[in-house]
Amino acid sequence: MKRILDCFVVVVAIILPWVAAAEGPEIIVERPWSRASVSKTGAVYLTIVNIGNAADTLIGVSSAAAKKAEVHTTIDDGGVMKMRPVERIEIAPGEHIILEPGGKHIMLIGLTGALQEGGTVPLALMFEKAGPVAATAAVHKAGATMPAGIHGHGEEHLHDAGHMSDDGHMQDHEHQHGHGTTE
Repeated sequence: MKRILDCFVVVVAIILPWVAAAEGPEIIVERPWSRASVSKTGAVYLTIVNIGNAADTLIGVSSAAAKKAEVHTTIDDGGVMKMRPVERIEIAPGEHIILEPGGKHIMLIGLTGALQEGGTVPLALMFEKAGPVAATAAVHKAGATMPAGIHGHGEEHLHDAGHMSDDGHMQDHEHQHGHGTTE
């Protein structure tokens, strides 16, 4: 009888951490990408998915490719597009959050080197409960729209060029709507 009890205790000790983890948030990062840039700033776009059973919150981001990384959102302020930092992004269980040109995105400030087409950008996204989640963004050509195959969850989107001009330079954080301008 004691042997059966000992086996039961071992099995519970092995299974219990798995059961506890299944009850919390489980965050995955899908389709991270960026655009080539020769300036001191760049942007990364991706999808965050909470496949767990509890809500979580993105509370920060960092990258070895930049001195500073922040989550930003783009707002229309009387016809002038402006980027503003976002402190937190709540992610409910089963929800996906798309960071894309013209909306929320990761801003890389003070790039340590040029983002070259074909290269990569390492990221660490920090979540309140899940902790750090690593991702690597593929760098596409300057001015790229959402690259083919990046669309998430069966959605079809048309995207403008975003925050970077065709020559790879970042535009000012405030600019007017209109043809030939960025978001």
